[in-house]
Amino acid sequence: MPLIPRPLRVLAFRLGSASPSWPVEPADLWVHGASMGEIAAAGSLLSRLPADGPTVYLTSGTPEGLARAERREYGQGRGPGPVDRISTRRLLRRLRPRAIWLVESELWPGLLTAARESDVKVGVVGARISQRTYRRCRHRFGRSWFRHVGSMVWRFATADTVSAARLMTLGVPEERIRHCGRIKIPPRPDPSAPVAQLLRRLSGEERRWVVGGCTRPGEEQLLLDCGAAPLLLAPRHLQRLEEVERAVRAAGRRPVRRTAEPRALADDEVMVLDTLGELQHAYTAARWAFIGGSVAGPRAHDLLEPLVGGARLLAGPALEHQEDEAARLRGARMLEEFRGEIPSESAQPVDRGRLLAELDGREATLTWMRGGGLL
Repeated sequence: MPLIPRPLRVLAFRLGSASPSWPVEPADLWVHGASMGEIAAAGSLLSRLPADGPTVYLTSGTPEGLARAERREYGQGRGPGPVDRISTRRLLRRLRPRAIWLVESELWPGLLTAARESDVKVGVVGARISQRTYRRCRHRFGRSWFRHVGSMVWRFATADTVSAARLMTLGVPEERIRHCGRIKIPPRPDPSAPVAQLLRRLSGEERRWVVGGCTRPGEEQLLLDCGAAPLLLAPRHLQRLEEVERAVRAAGRRPVRRTAEPRALADDEVMVLDTLGELQHAYTAARWAFIGGSVAGPRAHDLLEPLVGGARLLAGPALEHQEDEAARLRGARMLEEFRGEIPSESAQPVDRGRLLAELDGREATLTWMRGGGLL
């Protein structure tokens, strides 16, 4: 465990952007995301740009986000996000970008002020305004602050209709807002990945798994109580592995870790995913995917990741920022409300490609940014 608390490590990471020796080449577009999720969304959107399109410099507010950007080679350059107005101005002088894209909700006054002073347009892509932020900003002083910050953003491309309505209520001019849809579209997983092959070998081709993806405390117990089998539990944080295994034993079943590479799975055994990066591939062997965080968490895991993998979805009511997708998926019979049991009947086949295309807001976002001179 690191000796330095994470907030201090993140601050030290971001202060690195203030160094005058930080190597930066000029770029047409500067894209900034807070952490891993926002960087993944940025990468999904940037993948739609043509090969001969604008040069992109990508920054993140956390070392984990930057590591993901470097691992996936997003943008032609990468670095830590600036921490204040001064470091932002320094970075702008080096980059000389035509525009800045902030991903989802990175509305930092120092950055926005520096951009305005440098005459660089700012757009927010995949914009989201949470219920918590909305409540905090609805009072008089909050609306005044938000109007001031929002006046420095040229265009908002929102991921959902709720966020678009909240922005207007908070005082952002309607002509600067457009609901474009989500920009984070998961890539298709590999059905031949090792974890997918293992699951199929253990269950056989006729039986498909129930997968609890990114589960929060208490949600594993819900799946155990309803007797789901064969069952794969993938907790949101690997630090909870022992806690999940205790819950499995308390339910009268036996946990088996994925890294044990079992040769067979008994009827009373439950697979526990103890690796990173394999959940998306495990969904290709799933019949039903329970959306972690939708019952006992602060926010539900991504609905589209298991959908792309081929599973039908079970979820609770906590689907903030995914209400639009949830409504569309319910209409297509691809999402069912979790009521303490695993449905026995499957709906008719659905054209997943067409459904995903309808939910894909990347082209609409690029068009909206381009029309405002931000691309």
